[in-house]
Amino acid sequence: VVQGLCAGPHAGGGGVGMPLEHELRERCEKLEAAQHDSHQEVERLTRRRLVLEKALSNTRDEVGVLRSARAALEAEGASKERHEGALRQQALALRLDLQRSREEMERREVRHAREIGELQQEVVELRARLVNFHTDHAAGASTASPPRGYGCWTHAGVGRPS
Repeated sequence: VVQGLCAGPHAGGGGVGMPLEHELRERCEKLEAAQHDSHQEVERLTRRRLVLEKALSNTRDEVGVLRSARAALEAEGASKERHEGALRQQALALRLDLQRSREEMERREVRHAREIGELQQEVVELRARLVNFHTDHAAGASTASPPRGYGCWTHAGVGRPS
């Protein structure tokens, strides 16, 4: 628009208003140069704006991805905490069960030791009774034969303490 004004009908011609026309022409050329520089600056700023908008869009996308990742990590952390809590509870229950089992085993060992002692005492008593029985019947056995099916008691090892 300004360019058309500077190339008017008196361009290059001589005349009375030459200094004014020359001054106007110089101003017009300066304005055209400034306009050209302004258009270039606008184009440069437009390109820069587009680059910055793209960078902003990429940054927003990245922020969205990072927020999603953070939410996933927080959910995973909460899940791990729940799982660890469950494992701690399970470990505690197993320790208690182990302690109870050990206590039960100790009670059984005591009971079995007592029963073994009682059975050993009973074996001693039965052996003593058998020796007494053998002694009582040995005198009568020398004159009589042993009962049928029993064989010789002294050879069978009956009544011998082990």
